[in-house]
Amino acid sequence: MWYQEREEGVLIFVKVITNAKQNKVAEITGDFLKIKITAQREKGRANEALVDFLAKKFEVAKTQVKIVKGQTKSLKIIFLPVNADQLRQIIK
Repeated sequence: MWYQEREEGVLIFVKVITNAKQNKVAEITGDFLKIKITAQREKGRANEALVDFLAKKFEVAKTQVKIVKGQTKSLKIIFLPVNADQLRQIIK
């Protein structure tokens, strides 16, 4: 499963692909949600772009999107302040 529901939101398991042509959710593959980001993987640019992309997609403040684990890796655990139904509906 690519997400875990928590009382205050969801944790999503993400594989980030950098240097993409556009920011987008690519696909769900087993235990991960693949997200393509246009930013390069240097000086935190990809992380900033990922947080910005997810905040816009889920209509939440950037400060509410948290990279819980994987700050310097392509595999990340991210907290979003939404419920599982909202997550599935937006990601479809």
